[in-house]
Amino acid sequence: MQNDDAEFVARLKSMTNLEVNWNRESERHALALIEKYRKARAILYSYGGHNEATAHPWWAVVIRNRMGGGAIAAGPFFSRERATEHMEARRHEYGKAAYVFCFSGHASQHYVELCAALAPDPTPKEVETKP
Repeated sequence: MQNDDAEFVARLKSMTNLEVNWNRESERHALALIEKYRKARAILYSYGGHNEATAHPWWAVVIRNRMGGGAIAAGPFFSRERATEHMEARRHEYGKAAYVFCFSGHASQHYVELCAALAPDPTPKEVETKP
C-alpha cells in the first residue's frame, strides 16, 4: 500500500508540475486525499458485489402504512447489512411493519458519476484485450 501511495504522489507531482513548490505539507495533503478516497470507496462499495441485480444499488428502511404503500424512514445505506442493523437497532421506533428495500440509483446521473469515479480499477483479468 505504501508503494501505491508513493507512486500516486509522484504521479500527482508530475501532473501538476509542483516539483518546485512541493513540500511536506503538500505531501501530507495528498496522502489525506488518498485516505478520504479510500474511505469513500469503502462506504460506497460496502455491499461487496451483492447488488441484488440492481445497477448502482442503495438500501433504505421503509415503513409500510395502512394503505399498503411505504415511506422511507431512514437511508440511504450502501449495504443491506448496514440497513438491517440500523432497522433492528431502532425497531422500537419503526415498528414491526418496517423492512429493508433495495433501490437503484441508475436514474440519478450524479450517483452514477459518483459510482464511476470511485469504482475500483479493473484487475488485469477484467480488462478485455482487443486483437
